[in-house]
Amino acid sequence: PFYIILVVWVILQVSVAVLLDNFITASSQMEHEEQLELAKKITREQSLRNPLEPLLLKIAREFTDSEDLTDRLAKLYKVLDTDGSGGLDSGEFCAALRKLSCRTRFPSRNQDFEPHIHISDSDFQSITQ
Repeated sequence: PFYIILVVWVILQVSVAVLLDNFITASSQMEHEEQLELAKKITREQSLRNPLEPLLLKIAREFTDSEDLTDRLAKLYKVLDTDGSGGLDSGEFCAALRKLSCRTRFPSRNQDFEPHIHISDSDFQSITQ
């Protein structure tokens, strides 16, 4: 009887060790896959850049306080308001976006990507409401 108890105990310990090893391997594999997915998501987000992103990043990095930010945005608004009406219409907004659009180079594909920017009047209405 003592040998049987000893054998059962050893088999139990080995079984638990194998199960733990499988669990740890599966857990680390899932974590690795999540990291790869996150890296792919970040790459996708960086490759499809908003044409306003460089300008907004520059403004966000350089302002000192809320008054400075307000002044910078007011100056930007005056530049975008080409007809001096005090408001932006969809034509002025689209023209400003075209001026701000940038080419993005994809070295891996050896090609440039220039985003096509078109905002309809209804899109402009929904953005500005």
